[in-house]
Amino acid sequence: LAMGCSGEAITLSTQQQINGFSASYPGCATPGSLRIQETTPGDITSLDGLADITEVLGDLQVFGNTQLENLSGLEGLTSVGGNLDLFENARLRNLDGLSNLTSVGGFLDVSFSDYLVDIDGLRQVGAVGTRLRLFHLYGLHDCKGIAPYLQTLGTAQRQTKVLLGTEGSLPRNGTGANSIQACLNSAAVAATPPALRGA
Repeated sequence: LAMGCSGEAITLSTQQQINGFSASYPGCATPGSLRIQETTPGDITSLDGLADITEVLGDLQVFGNTQLENLSGLEGLTSVGGNLDLFENARLRNLDGLSNLTSVGGFLDVSFSDYLVDIDGLRQVGAVGTRLRLFHLYGLHDCKGIAPYLQTLGTAQRQTKVLLGTEGSLPRNGTGANSIQACLNSAAVAATPPALRGA
């Protein structure tokens, strides 16, 4: 058994490894890096075994998990020191497990997850070190979840640090989630919905 995990690079490639994480890494709250990528298609469906993790010192990567629908289980995570890369998780529907994440030291990329309908799980993110990219998310129709972060940036910073779909010359997202202004608009509409009119 590995004793603790501070600074250690960890790869979890099966549901069994995730379920047994606390037994394999007793007291592990701050891995050096963490990669979650199934070796057998459809094997990883839940991250609930990772509830003890509060910080990833380096990169957090969740790659190519075909049946993972959400990131529940990561609610203890408050910061990622390196890059946060969520790539090609085919059935990912929301990012709610990241609801307590406040900072990412490197880049924050979410891409190639066509069932992702919202990014509200990112609403507590207040700092991204290098860039934020959201692209090839065909189910994503609003991006109000990242609006609080965008509102902390000046105009020049938004242009250099934020790339959203077609506005960043990237593959498009769903309707309405392809520009910085669209994210800000969707947040404003959510805060003050337009009144219904007519029959």
